[in-house]
Amino acid sequence: MTYQQRKQERQALIEHLLTQDWDVFGTLKFVNGRTIGHKTANTLLRSYWNKIDRVFFGKAAERQNMRLPRWCFAHEGSDSENFHVHFVMKNALNNTESMCCLLNAIWVQHHAQTAPLAKNWIMPVQDRATVASYVTHEYWRIGSDTILVELSWTAEQSHHLIAKSFSFDVMEHALDDYKSDLESFDARIQMRLSYPMKMDSLRSGLQGYQYYDIALELVDQGGVRNKILHLDYVYSSTCPCSLELREHARKERNQLATPHSQRSVARLSVVLSGEDCLWFEDIIDLCRKAVPTETQVMVKREDEQAFAELNAANPIFVEDAARLFCAGLKADGRIGDFRVIASHQESLHSHDAVSILTEGSTFAQTSLDPKMLASLIHSG
Repeated sequence: MTYQQRKQERQALIEHLLTQDWDVFGTLKFVNGRTIGHKTANTLLRSYWNKIDRVFFGKAAERQNMRLPRWCFAHEGSDSENFHVHFVMKNALNNTESMCCLLNAIWVQHHAQTAPLAKNWIMPVQDRATVASYVTHEYWRIGSDTILVELSWTAEQSHHLIAKSFSFDVMEHALDDYKSDLESFDARIQMRLSYPMKMDSLRSGLQGYQYYDIALELVDQGGVRNKILHLDYVYSSTCPCSLELREHARKERNQLATPHSQRSVARLSVVLSGEDCLWFEDIIDLCRKAVPTETQVMVKREDEQAFAELNAANPIFVEDAARLFCAGLKADGRIGDFRVIASHQESLHSHDAVSILTEGSTFAQTSLDPKMLASLIHSG
């Protein structure tokens, strides 16, 4: 990975950190960071954070997996030999200074190899931008390994935290091994995951996690490699014609009628183009802007009403949904060829309404795998 790429990743990480809620910054050191060894250090750090979680949540810390949100970063010092950890987190007490004293006291007494009070500094955050820059300042050298995924506990599993284990870099190494071992000219590999993002309810103020089916695909054909991102976006579609008929029934016949709407799925497949990274959140936001009637996670009565209003304000045919997704994809310079498959799984008809649009030669084809449409069914 080039220095410029790491610089871009670090900047994206800083921007992500600044969107999170934290007001405590700390450094955890060891009596001798040069001889502690990463294995021993990680064991001590894990047990330390487990102890902190038990202070606040008791046995629920383990039984119910209740943790204080935190972001932990490995640093090795200017000579790459002095291992220590920086972290940021949200104060869990009424007084931030009391929180800092508690964290420091537990670390100091945690083990014979954890540093004394004078070597650590845990304090209230004064300047969030400066802190975010400081905790990531070794990213240019260590890369994604600076993010201690096993010690961090975040409100959402961000792309920065999973990048080290789920990325095109990992896939390229695997693909190279396959081609070498099998003496193959062409190869293809795909990795799938269910990606969580926190989502606010429409009106009640509740929050929950929406899970997105995402796949990364790497295709090596004819000496050319393409990186392809696939996303399934699940939304509700209300038929514009049915909505008009409902109004006609109400006005002309004084009859209550219900417009038909249904769960719908758009599968977006995009070829990544250029050096700038297309984050998972970016393409999800693109979908939300194109068709805002995404299915909901947390719903009370006021949210159900808000969702009904949102659907009524955005009735849509399947052809128009596909066009709106396409318009968003074409406007993004990080995206090359693409394909959109929109499926409105009809509540009126005995068949689904499907629209497919493609851009470029990558997804051009004269036939379609008959199993493709069946795979768009999301049971929830």
